[in-house]
Amino acid sequence: MAVFSFPSQKQTKLSALLNSKEGFEYLKAMTAENMLIEAEALLSANKREKALALIRQAKDKLLLNKETDIEKLINISVMLQRAERKNEAWMFLLKIKDLFYQRCEEESIPNYQVLATESILSYAMSEFLRLEKKLGYCFFMAIKSYLEDTTATFYLMNAYMQKEITEKNPAIKKAYIQARKQAESYMNIKISDHYIKNAIFTHVSRSSKKDKLPEVLSLVKETISHIPKIDYIKVEEDLLRIMK
Repeated sequence: MAVFSFPSQKQTKLSALLNSKEGFEYLKAMTAENMLIEAEALLSANKREKALALIRQAKDKLLLNKETDIEKLINISVMLQRAERKNEAWMFLLKIKDLFYQRCEEESIPNYQVLATESILSYAMSEFLRLEKKLGYCFFMAIKSYLEDTTATFYLMNAYMQKEITEKNPAIKKAYIQARKQAESYMNIKISDHYIKNAIFTHVSRSSKKDKLPEVLSLVKETISHIPKIDYIKVEEDLLRIMK
């Protein structure tokens, strides 16, 4: 439950609290999650500056914990964009990426988890760009997200295969075999034409380039054949060539 739960007539009370000593003490006691709930209410009431005070306080609290979920940090960027702080929102997305790479250097994170997280970040960037109507680069980031997620599935499948090969316990080995088969099945679904079309068609439609879908589909399928070694710079260049 949020610390401040109010109908519209109480919004001025919250605004006053945020500028008072009492309000500062409330802020210190609030969780980041509660701050963001209240920030949502303030944004809906078109009180951006007050909302920003809470969003930034929540951001600082979340950054103090190195284990904070990436999705929670991404939500900060989403709210900053809603508050019309577009540059700040984009720069924070880049900061999240840097923090994640730093975490990867400090910890032993499996490849499939690294790629799955990169996919989440790429999708967040795609959504940011979509809202800013920068559809060309939005489209590339959406495809990048799809390719990263598919590569994550490839790594997961291989991880189960390795465990299956080295496991001596028959019962545990059987579980790894089943998990690997499930991963293979998911991989086959993800690389199907139908799945790829669903993943990219909306973005093609937004850019008024529906006639380019067959070429884009061909590019994605060709790129998939190179997993896990994907040259994203080449993908971007080829996509720009197709969509021009």
